[in-house]
Amino acid sequence: MRNFLVFLFAFLLFSCNDGNFDSPSFNFSDASIENCGNLVLFKINEAEVLLLDLNTDNFNNIFFKTAHDNESFSLSDAIIYRTYSANVTASMFCQNIPPSSPSLQKEWLGNGTLIVNNTITDNGDGTSNYICTFTINDLQLNNQSGNSIIYDVYDYGTVTGSFDN
Repeated sequence: MRNFLVFLFAFLLFSCNDGNFDSPSFNFSDASIENCGNLVLFKINEAEVLLLDLNTDNFNNIFFKTAHDNESFSLSDAIIYRTYSANVTASMFCQNIPPSSPSLQKEWLGNGTLIVNNTITDNGDGTSNYICTFTINDLQLNNQSGNSIIYDVYDYGTVTGSFDN
């Protein structure tokens, strides 16, 4: 009987499975928003990247040169979370042909609603400053294994800058 209990205990101990759910760190709070061109915003945290693929033809005028108060934009299959084999830099995303290294390890695709708030201040000298904040409501990222990462509200970040009037 004792051998049976030892066997049963060992079987239960080693048969537990965490479901192979690879929970990413998903920490971009200290990363600044970057962009290359008009359609992609991204944040980098070492070997992790959170991309917003904005399907718009007029990025600078829509988001930075126009005041917005909680204006929403649908991000249907336009949020991409990736992990790479090594740290990445903005130059990787600002090339026509991305380099082959570091290699893509995992990718999660998602949806949500981008909420944009942009305050514009006229400097009186022919330029204006803007403070543009991005929040994603109902963010849901899914991987190929069927796992999900869900945030009711995700603070993507703030971009500040200036433009000529």
